[in-house]
Amino acid sequence: MITGKFYVGSTKRSLKERRNEHEKNGLRGRGHCILFVNTIHRYGVDAFDWHVLGIAYSEDDLEALESFWTDELQALAPNGYVLKRGNRGRMTNETRAKISASTKGRKHSREWNEKISRSLKGHEISNECREKISKTLSSRSQKYE
Repeated sequence: MITGKFYVGSTKRSLKERRNEHEKNGLRGRGHCILFVNTIHRYGVDAFDWHVLGIAYSEDDLEALESFWTDELQALAPNGYVLKRGNRGRMTNETRAKISASTKGRKHSREWNEKISRSLKGHEISNECREKISKTLSSRSQKYE
C-alpha cells in the first residue's frame, strides 16, 4: 500500500466486482468517493490490497460492520479515504419526503420546456430499446394491479 491510508466500503456483490467498479471509476476519474477514485487514478488499482473484512446478513449489520472497520482502521479522511460516516450515501425517508413535497405541483417555465424539446429532437430510440422500455413499464404496472 503506497499511501498507508485505508478505504472501507461495503457491497452486496463480490469483492472482484466491486474492485472492478473502483478500477473503472479510477480510469474515468469519477465515482462516489472522489478521494479514493483520484488515488486509484494516480497509482492504479493494483497499488491497493483488497480484502473481505466481514460478511453481513442484513442492511443493519452491513452498516455496523462498515462503521466498525472505518473506526478500527482509522479510514475516515484525512487519515484514510472514507469521506463521511454512516448512511452509506442513501437518502433517509424524511429527505425523500421533503424533496417530493418541494417538487409536487411545480411547473417548468416555457424556456425550460423548449430547451428540453430541442435536446430531444432528432433523438431516435431503437426498436430494441423500445421493447426493453415497454417490458419494464408493463412489469411495473402489473405490480400495482
